[in-house]
Amino acid sequence: MADESIILEEFFAHLRDIGIEPKGDFYPILDGQIHRFAVDDDRGGAKSGAYYVHADGFVNFGAMDFRKHSCMQKGSISRDYRPKYDKKQYEKAIEESRRRQAELQRRKKEAEACSRVQMMKEFTIYDKERRLVISSDLNTGYENHPYLKHKGVADLVQYGMNFRVKKNQTSQNDFSQVGDLLIPLVHVDSAYSPKIEERTRDLQIISGKLNHEGKYEKRFYRNIPKQGCYCELIPIQCRGDNYFSDKVKRIFICEGVATGLSLLALTDFESPVFCAMSYSNLMNITKAWRAKLNNHFHSFFYHVQIIIAADNDYSGVGVKAANEVIEAGYAVDKIIPSEIGQDFNDYYLTTRRA
Repeated sequence: MADESIILEEFFAHLRDIGIEPKGDFYPILDGQIHRFAVDDDRGGAKSGAYYVHADGFVNFGAMDFRKHSCMQKGSISRDYRPKYDKKQYEKAIEESRRRQAELQRRKKEAEACSRVQMMKEFTIYDKERRLVISSDLNTGYENHPYLKHKGVADLVQYGMNFRVKKNQTSQNDFSQVGDLLIPLVHVDSAYSPKIEERTRDLQIISGKLNHEGKYEKRFYRNIPKQGCYCELIPIQCRGDNYFSDKVKRIFICEGVATGLSLLALTDFESPVFCAMSYSNLMNITKAWRAKLNNHFHSFFYHVQIIIAADNDYSGVGVKAANEVIEAGYAVDKIIPSEIGQDFNDYYLTTRRA
């Protein structure tokens, strides 16, 4: 029998020649039987590939990707390596390849099990944080949070906006620390419910202490803002039985929470403000809300205008994102601060002090 390493080398060379890239760790079984395997483009548990490797006598093999080939693409080992048939060596090679394959499967299942356990641990911790947002002993404290006071918006948070400051540490593995500001984020696909615990999908966590750069650290669950999640700031006078009252004529969509609270003051608390948390999320939130207004609510909401309140960044990314939303037809207009480098929190502080 030919050396096993030579057989594998020539088999993998054959796969490359016919344009197949196996996914992950892959070792063929040399028993001449047809086996399925996952190719590089497969997702989930899909296995679009099939192969056989026959190491008996003149070593031959075949493989195919069902999406590319209509039949097995056959090949054989180079003439220089053609083996003499040895039944014992052949059976030993089959057994060894099966053992190796079984070991790979065992390791894979073990890794998947560990991953699931870790995921459940993280979700359990996150769920504690989510519940802390709505627990009664955290119902106050945001008006004295250093970040909100630094931004000059602590007095603009109204009851029902569900901002909380964490007062107690529940475990060493919490995603937030005592003194952190916890801001619930809902998802655009969530059905309306007056109970915040039924709609909270994520949290923005803002530290109550300055970091080494002299800033208040912001982070999200797993350190990434979820696409489609946003913070809703609905003034008391704008609230109704279904999100807001029929008196609402405009909705503003901006990026950050401090910017959103500043917009409430600048518009005399006459319009809801939704904070998309990043310029890249503006399109998701605006598109979804335009659809809600057009299709899912009472007919008078069809005429509600959506306006993007963009940051006037030096890079111009905020204005660019706003223009893309308007060109797509999801918003009617944009507003931006007059000075480059400002957002509407900067503008609010400037006008308030003037």
